[in-house]
Amino acid sequence: MKRKRIVTALLSVSLLLGLLAGCGNGGTTASESNTSATPAQKPAAASTAAAPEQAEAEVASTPEEGSAVEAAEPDHPTLAYPVGDGEDTFTMLQVYNPNASAVYGNEGDYSSAQTYQTLAEKTGVNIQFKMLAEASFSTQIDLIIASGDTPDFYGRSLGSYDSKLQAAVEEEVVIDILPLVEENAPDLYALMEKDPDWKTKLTNSDGTICKIASYTLPKTTDGPFIRKDWLDHLGLEAPTDLDSLTNVLEAFKSEYGCSMPLLLDSDLGSVLDQCFNMQSMGFNFFNFQLDAPNSGKVICSLVTDEYIRYLLTLHDYFEKGLITSDFLNISKNAGNLEACYIDGNSGVWKDDAKYTYNNAISAREANPEWDAVPFNFDKTDYHMSQASNAGGVGLTQLYISASCENPELALQFVNYAYTDEGALLVQAGEEGLTYTKDASGKMAYTDLIVNNPDGWTSSQATYLYLTDAWMPTRQLEEVFEMAYTDEVLAAYDSWTNANLGDDSMTIPLDCTLTADEMTEVFTLTADCLSLFSQNAAKVILGDLDEDGYRAVIDDAMGMGLERITEIYQTAYDRYMEA
Repeated sequence: MKRKRIVTALLSVSLLLGLLAGCGNGGTTASESNTSATPAQKPAAASTAAAPEQAEAEVASTPEEGSAVEAAEPDHPTLAYPVGDGEDTFTMLQVYNPNASAVYGNEGDYSSAQTYQTLAEKTGVNIQFKMLAEASFSTQIDLIIASGDTPDFYGRSLGSYDSKLQAAVEEEVVIDILPLVEENAPDLYALMEKDPDWKTKLTNSDGTICKIASYTLPKTTDGPFIRKDWLDHLGLEAPTDLDSLTNVLEAFKSEYGCSMPLLLDSDLGSVLDQCFNMQSMGFNFFNFQLDAPNSGKVICSLVTDEYIRYLLTLHDYFEKGLITSDFLNISKNAGNLEACYIDGNSGVWKDDAKYTYNNAISAREANPEWDAVPFNFDKTDYHMSQASNAGGVGLTQLYISASCENPELALQFVNYAYTDEGALLVQAGEEGLTYTKDASGKMAYTDLIVNNPDGWTSSQATYLYLTDAWMPTRQLEEVFEMAYTDEVLAAYDSWTNANLGDDSMTIPLDCTLTADEMTEVFTLTADCLSLFSQNAAKVILGDLDEDGYRAVIDDAMGMGLERITEIYQTAYDRYMEA
C-alpha cells in the first residue's frame, strides 16, 4: 500500500475536464504553471472589480507547516556552469498555449523569449522545441510515444501516462532520475533533502522519480477580510470564532444598516467555510474527499454532515438578517461580488488580497474612511482536515525521455534553474531589462513587464522575456514579493502563518480517472449538480429542512451520484494500490 502523498488539490470534475481535453496531471496552461508571481495589471482608479488580466501566482490555499524552502542550502556540492559546450542540444515537446501563440506567432516557440539565449549561454545547452497544439497535445504525445520517435524531454505532460507515471518508467517511456540526481543535479537534490515532503510528492509508489517539477512557495492568497473602520468605530475586535463573528455582524447591521453584513455568493462561498471541516467549491463541478481523516472511503463533499451543518448555520444567519436572498445573484462571474464590500453592503467577506486592495481605490472614493484588514479564525475549535497544503509541486514540469542519449547532461542543464543564479534568471529575467533593484535590494519589474510599450499584457510579456513557462525552478521569495504591494503581502503572510490544519481528508491530485471513467462521469454530472444548486440554497432560505436536504442527497444518488462516487472510489483505490 502506498503512503498517502500530501498534495495540494482535490479530485474534481473541473480538473477532469482539463484532463479530458488533454491536460493530464499538471495539464494547465503554461501561464498558470509559472512559479514566479506574474505582476498584476495596474488597476483603473474607478474600477469596481479586479482586472481580468490580473494573473494569479501559482499558490495553494493553505500552508504546510515546515515545508517552506526559501533557498537551497549553500553547503552542498555545486556544478560549474556552463556544463555544455554551446553546441549541445536537446529536443523537447511543449504545448502552445494562447499566451505563447499570441506573442510568438504560429511559427515561434519558447526559444523566442529574450532571456532564453542567456539561459543557453549560462548552461552551454540549447533546446530545440517541438510545439504541440493546445487542443490535441495529449493525443499527439501518445502517438509520438507509440511511434518511437521520441524527444529528449517531455514538457508539461506525458499524455495518457500522466495518471500512471510508475508505468512510464517501467515501460521505458521516461527515466528514473533518482540514481542520477545527487551527482548531476546537486541543487535539485539538496532541495529534495531539505524538504522530504516535496520529494515524496515527486516520488512514484515504487520509489522511482521521473517528474522534475517547480517548487512553489507556501502562500495563502485567499482569505477573510473585515471592515476595520467599522470595528474601530464600534470598539470591537476582529472575530475569532462563530460566536464573536455573529456578534460583530449584528453590530454592523444595527449601526450601518448594511443589507448583507456577511458576504455570501451564489456558490455559497463565505468566510464561514473555515469553521467547518469540509471544502466545497460551488456547483460547477463535484469535488470529492475522504469521509474521515485517512479513512480511504471517498465521499462527495456536498453530501457530508459538515456541509449540511454549514448550510444550517447559513440559514441561522439568514433568519437573523445577516445575509439576504440577494446571494442568489452574487458572484465574481456576474461582476457584482466586489461591489458588495466596496459600496458598504457587506462588512465581512472572502477574497484574494490583491483584489480587495485594488478595489480599495474605488471604495475610498465613496467613503474616505473605508479600511479593510485580513483576519483569522482561531482553529483550536475548528480543526481542518480539508486544508490544502501550499508549497510543493508546481505545474511546470519536465520528464527526461528514455531515448535521451545523455541524461546526465540533461539533468545538469535542469539543475541550473534550482541554483540561486538560475532561479533568478528563469523567473525574473535580467536586471536592468526585466527588473530593477533599489538600494535596499528590493526588486521591481520594469515597464517591459508591467506596462509593456507594445501593448502586451503582463502575462503575455513574461512569455516575451522569461523562461519559467517551461523550465522548472525553485520559486524565490523576492520574485514573488515584487508582484504585490506591501499590504497584499502582509495579508498573504497573515493567512499563511495561521494554523489551517492538515490534508488527511483530501484526495491527491495524481489520483486521476481513465478516459472512459471521465466520459461516464460527465454524462452523469450536470443533472446532479443542478439538483444540489437549487436545493442547497433552499436550506439557507428556510424552504427545505435538514431531512429534506438528505432526501435530495438520496435523489442525487439515484440520478447518478452513487455511480460517480463509485468511479472516484475505484480511481482512489487504484492510486493507493499502484
